[in-house]
Amino acid sequence: MIDHLAALLARTSSGRVEVIEPAPGRPSLLCTVPGRGPGPTLLLNGHADTVVDGPGWTCDPYGAECDGDRIHGLGASDMKGGVAAIVCATVAVAAAGGPAAGTLLLAVTADEDAGMQWGVPWLAAHGRLDADAAIVAEAAGSSADFDRLALASRGYGYVEIELGTPALAHASRYDPAAPHAVAIAADLIGALEREFRPSPAVHPLYPTGPTVVAGYEIDGGEALGRLPERVRFSVGVRLLPGGDRITLMRELTAFVRGRAGDASVRITPVPVSPFAEGMELEPGHPLAELASEAVAAAGYPTPAAAGMTGFSEGAFLAARGIPTLPALGPGRAPLAHGPDEWVSGSSLRAAVGIYRRLIDELLRPGSPIAVRTR
Repeated sequence: MIDHLAALLARTSSGRVEVIEPAPGRPSLLCTVPGRGPGPTLLLNGHADTVVDGPGWTCDPYGAECDGDRIHGLGASDMKGGVAAIVCATVAVAAAGGPAAGTLLLAVTADEDAGMQWGVPWLAAHGRLDADAAIVAEAAGSSADFDRLALASRGYGYVEIELGTPALAHASRYDPAAPHAVAIAADLIGALEREFRPSPAVHPLYPTGPTVVAGYEIDGGEALGRLPERVRFSVGVRLLPGGDRITLMRELTAFVRGRAGDASVRITPVPVSPFAEGMELEPGHPLAELASEAVAAAGYPTPAAAGMTGFSEGAFLAARGIPTLPALGPGRAPLAHGPDEWVSGSSLRAAVGIYRRLIDELLRPGSPIAVRTR
């Protein structure tokens, strides 16, 4: 997919095209389109990867089959549709001679639906995504196309918890008053999901609060008949805007130690997944106001301000001080990762127009987006 887009942009765009592959099989594409004068940089971002197809499909996951206005296919909403729209908008702006001022930066990135190591976080850390504003083309629709204006994204942290108990007796002499490691872990997994809520526990855009999933992976025990002396399991926490790693680790450690009894406790971040703080763009920011106007100008009702239900890599950009819309793209978020996923052709065409309008508004002399000090 990256090779195809690189060839397409090299053929149809005057922008500088680069393919960056920091790890084998994890390429990202950057296309830089300079403007006709100085000004801010606007980043349009979408991820190239998706989840593998699962059961329940009634059409070819790779067929891009049309059913009226619907285009069915793996990743259609999450987020091949968004990528197609930002690429088309970039090609159109480049063909028109570039933006009036500033720079348009297109980034089609790797790894979002895997460990997130080698896409946006890596590129941002190496200075390749510096921008004064950013739009992530995640699906903006919920029950209808563009019915939400996502101003916030949850953050996340994945940790591994390892518990150890002293050498225990043979199973025939087991005393449940001195539980083995797996029994402690079983109680702890349930308690984490029912009771643990990291700070902040409330946010106006997230009425249900943070979420905790314990036991994504579990490994423990040694052999039949031998009481388990160790267990390891993973926990994922979706943080609200304002949550941070230090607070999460402090609160999580206190919670686990308070329920682990005499067991030894070791809590470590999952090494293959970066930590992400939650993010929020203030409703009055020019990027938010102009996006709402662009959606309305495309013929949709004015979208309601909301928090993105899933996670957007816009959180990594916001952590670097870049004002970011975490989800402004075609498609509907509830369709992501499901069978017969689809995106409407009308929302694809509308998205291109929305991006073009925003590029014209943001990349012009007197832009409402200030150039940051980098």
